[in-house]
Amino acid sequence: MFIKVKKLLLIVQMYNSMKRFISIWVLFAFFFCSYGQLSVKGTHVKLSGIEGIDLVILYSQIDNSSEIHFKTPNPSVLVRWFTFSEGVKKEIYNYSKLSSTETYIDPKNNIGYIVNADGKETVFWVIDKSEYPNKEEMWCENEVGDRFSLDKKASQFTSNQHQLAQIVNQEIEEEIGCKITTETTARDAKNENQRPDATTLDGSAPLEVSFFSNPEGNVQNYLWSIFKDGSLIVTRTERDHQYTFTETGKYKITLQVSNGQQIATDSVEVSVSESKIAAPNVFTPNGDGVNDEFRVAYTSITEFQGTILNRWGRVVFSWIDPQIGWDGTINGKPAPEGTYFYVIKAKGSDGLPYLLKGHINLLR
Repeated sequence: MFIKVKKLLLIVQMYNSMKRFISIWVLFAFFFCSYGQLSVKGTHVKLSGIEGIDLVILYSQIDNSSEIHFKTPNPSVLVRWFTFSEGVKKEIYNYSKLSSTETYIDPKNNIGYIVNADGKETVFWVIDKSEYPNKEEMWCENEVGDRFSLDKKASQFTSNQHQLAQIVNQEIEEEIGCKITTETTARDAKNENQRPDATTLDGSAPLEVSFFSNPEGNVQNYLWSIFKDGSLIVTRTERDHQYTFTETGKYKITLQVSNGQQIATDSVEVSVSESKIAAPNVFTPNGDGVNDEFRVAYTSITEFQGTILNRWGRVVFSWIDPQIGWDGTINGKPAPEGTYFYVIKAKGSDGLPYLLKGHINLLR
């Protein structure tokens, strides 16, 4: 009987130990998954080993393709960005947000950054090697303002030493490359303000843009990313692709190409205007080529429905394309001069609804 009780106690102890182990593992997994991931774009190496800094990000040269990203999968995590220098920490308010999407910053030379996700901080310092002809002048700081010589600390870095020597002591030979070029679908309706032409990257929505990667060398992989106001909204992996911008805002389109050993990047920006719409109060469909149609003037209108009625409430014309208008005819015959009424419902690329009601005078 005593032996059976002892065995039973042993089983209970093993169960409790296993339960604690599983709880700890689940807690760790939850914390790890809910925090997020830091990633770097541009030719660089990541170095560690300095007290008070998680990483030193050493670029061969900072350019318009150099970006540092942070992504968290948990929509309830508050992500905050800070800079620090000489022991002074400042929040970058435009980048701090409650979001499950990816955010990024454009790094600057000799500046420290901190990304805080729900209290968990990643601290890193950025250096642009091209700014230092003499590598012995390169340095970094930790969060409290202690300064370290990069050359003297090199032996303590846990990064791959071959990579460190390559980027600190030599120029990196890029074997692949890319250059984004674009072509926009043009529109020619004169009543549309800021209408796009083939080279437009800003103006009235919708902007339908084709993006071409123009790869150089043995490129094997393509990663396109589209950011709206700093947040990732689309990724694609085709060599070239097309995207229609239907919402007001500022966009950054980045391209990263690789072949397993080398990486190259490029980026362009697109801006979609805020919406506007207005209707005239008179038109003269007399065939002289001036003001011959009743058309609205508009910018960035993505939904449209217009109706023209006569004085007795009969519908004489309706249309759903703001680029066209009423030519002053009813069933192919010239409409009588006089007063007509319009009802226009529309929606802008910024989500604003429009309801226009009024009268129009037809004169010949």
